[in-house]
Amino acid sequence: MINAVYYSSFLLFILFRSLIPSAAVYSISLSEPLFPNQTLISSSQIFELGFFTPNGSSYQHVGLWYKNFTPSKIVWVANRDRPLPSKDQLASLAIGTDGNLRLLDGAQNMVWSTNVSVKSNGSTAVLLDTGNFLLRDVESGNIVWQSFDHPTDTLLPDMKIGINVKTGEKRDLISWKTDTDPSPGIYSFGITSEIPPQLFIWNGSSPYRRVANGTNREGSFESVKRASQEGEWYKGWEAPTDRCEIYGTCGPFGICDLSVSPICKCLKGFEPKSEGEWKRGNWTSGCRRKKELVCEKDGNTGAPSSTEAKETDYFLKLSQMKLPDDSIYLPYADADAGNCQRQCLNNCSCTAYAYVDTIGCMIWLDELIDVQSFNGSGEDLFLRLASAERGRELIKQVCHLTSCVVFYVAQHTGRIRNNSGEMTSCGALRFGNCPPELGLIIADALRTLVTSKERWSSPTYAPSPPFLSDQRPSFPFVF
Repeated sequence: MINAVYYSSFLLFILFRSLIPSAAVYSISLSEPLFPNQTLISSSQIFELGFFTPNGSSYQHVGLWYKNFTPSKIVWVANRDRPLPSKDQLASLAIGTDGNLRLLDGAQNMVWSTNVSVKSNGSTAVLLDTGNFLLRDVESGNIVWQSFDHPTDTLLPDMKIGINVKTGEKRDLISWKTDTDPSPGIYSFGITSEIPPQLFIWNGSSPYRRVANGTNREGSFESVKRASQEGEWYKGWEAPTDRCEIYGTCGPFGICDLSVSPICKCLKGFEPKSEGEWKRGNWTSGCRRKKELVCEKDGNTGAPSSTEAKETDYFLKLSQMKLPDDSIYLPYADADAGNCQRQCLNNCSCTAYAYVDTIGCMIWLDELIDVQSFNGSGEDLFLRLASAERGRELIKQVCHLTSCVVFYVAQHTGRIRNNSGEMTSCGALRFGNCPPELGLIIADALRTLVTSKERWSSPTYAPSPPFLSDQRPSFPFVF
């Protein structure tokens, strides 16, 4: 009987409050819940929290948005998975007797709760000018819950996403399902737990893009800005913007380069796994190695002998690269560039390595995925190749240099004519009748080739900058 009287009294209270015009409040307490005709605002009236109904939707949610900005931009939603009917004007956001925030429907069923341990029921909820919605224990003054710990699809200034290395808690941004449905969509944005950590957009559980302040339902990560309180939001930055930014566009051992057409090609020493698919513009099957490494020929994936490795394998330097995914970080005190190369050389499964001053030594085992060539930025990647490829590289360099010599000769001898204005036999590149200075040009070219051959016959090492033992990698977004 007592419960029935209490429930009836509460309904009368709700009905009375529903007749009051829309009003702003500055806190939510045990005695002062928030109703659909009210909004909670921050002290400087920057942010506002309340009940909202997306355009064209028949449901309402509790959310947070910028106050006095038209059109409004929802930046946080409480009940993403459990919306309320938009006609339910008896709903409320209240503090229960256990001190938790609770979203109740018109029949007083709990739809959403902060679900934390509160020492007393004397708690209050406020909205800060940063957009952080807090639940605070009045007696101790401690924050027991905050919306910044539970992001939805938007990253606000001072908000952190990532992984808590102590507790394992993971915070990601998750897109809306549709424009009118804020329930979790298929795309998410977050930070991996590997070292060094990476920024990723995932499509479900599959990587969609590695990102070198929010995710939209189409799977892009964008920052939005406003020039004034009135006017349209505009994009300050967005990713992905091109096909090279889609994860693994060119497949394993493929490299994406927007400056050429087609945008995908195989890394040097590799060829398409499926010529037919590549001709049709489907590159996801990737590439395979043309020439096996010696340790692969012997069926041994362990460490080759130092003599064997030096005779067969070398590293080709690829500059201005987006480094591949799935690197292995080697946190050795002596892991300078030279040692980094040796670590890779001594493991037949190692296909590449990189040494980045701010990170250290990274190696890659097996396939290289999501490689991209940049213009004016990026890192040096050292690709492991067999000695047969070094021979091809030498032939390529010789042909290139020979072409230069031929071009120079043609340019030089083209001006040697007889009195009748006709080309001499030297102009037809019959070197027997060429002037003596041409012999010097060819001799210098051959000397250059010999010098290059001697250099290529020895192991290639990356520059070895001094390693600072007290310098450790510093990565943003990890809390």
